[in-house]
Amino acid sequence: MKIIWFIILIVVAVQCTSRSGKPLDRQVSPAIPGIQQLTNLINQDSLNPAWYAERAKLYALNESYEEAIHDFRQAIRLGSDQVAYYHDLANTYLDNFRSKEALSTMELAAERFPDSIHTQLKLCEVQFILKQYEGSIQTINKILQKQPYSAEAFFMLGMNFKEMGDTARAINGFQTAVEQNPHLVDGWIELGGLMQLRNNPLARQYYENAARMDTSGVHGLYALSHYYHQTGQLEEAKSAYSKLLTRDPSFDEAMLALGLIYLEQDSLDKAFRRMDAFTQIAITDPRGYYYKGYIADKQNKSDEARKWYEQALAFDPDYTRAKERLQELGH
Repeated sequence: MKIIWFIILIVVAVQCTSRSGKPLDRQVSPAIPGIQQLTNLINQDSLNPAWYAERAKLYALNESYEEAIHDFRQAIRLGSDQVAYYHDLANTYLDNFRSKEALSTMELAAERFPDSIHTQLKLCEVQFILKQYEGSIQTINKILQKQPYSAEAFFMLGMNFKEMGDTARAINGFQTAVEQNPHLVDGWIELGGLMQLRNNPLARQYYENAARMDTSGVHGLYALSHYYHQTGQLEEAKSAYSKLLTRDPSFDEAMLALGLIYLEQDSLDKAFRRMDAFTQIAITDPRGYYYKGYIADKQNKSDEARKWYEQALAFDPDYTRAKERLQELGH
């Protein structure tokens, strides 16, 4: 099956090639900045795979997936020794919701580049996305035979066991992953989530580890903030969310969550300010307008509340809670 797919790739590429040996250009999109320049380079040097790969990346970035796929295939035909082209093609298929073609591409890449751990990891991830858990685990075992201390492989092992409902082995996988790489933020977060489900106090420690290790991002800090919020540790949650927003003021979910905490504590003015900030970040999200209306409602500002509920419905006509509130106001 893998050989057949390889033949298909070659046939498609040949069909897109003129008798002179030069690839036939599909209609380009000059409106995308940089496309015309790359097309000119391709016309000047039609056997250089790098130009096709660069144009494909630009197409993919602008969600012109068919054009991107065409160009990545051309890049592979002309530069089949470049493993990155296979990865980029698979990612483009995934972005275009064509998971099976992404899998076929990575199976071919794994066959052609058996010593590339990065390729094997990508293959097991695609298998995981397609819920082929046994196949993904088999690929992981191949990786561990070559690289016994691969944190990424143990992390993926944990993910597969988690989805299969084998919590104990999932925990073992994630624990081994963070032992091999203590800076693996997602590993700590997954451990925190599994321990939280078990009401195990280790959950807090794992989330705190995630936040501490995530020095350049906010993913770990958000997980810790959310944990505090879920477990009713509201002061800790406010502090963590505020720290997160200092690091990334555009993190809308943290702003919304902070507003909800102030609302829970009946600090209505502070809650409104956070919801107002949320609507400035997430302009089309109806939740912020709904909560602004709800706060105004609690402050007996009926006209203002009605205005915000209507704004929420303008962005989402099916927003049930906003509809119900409007009905209560006699709309």
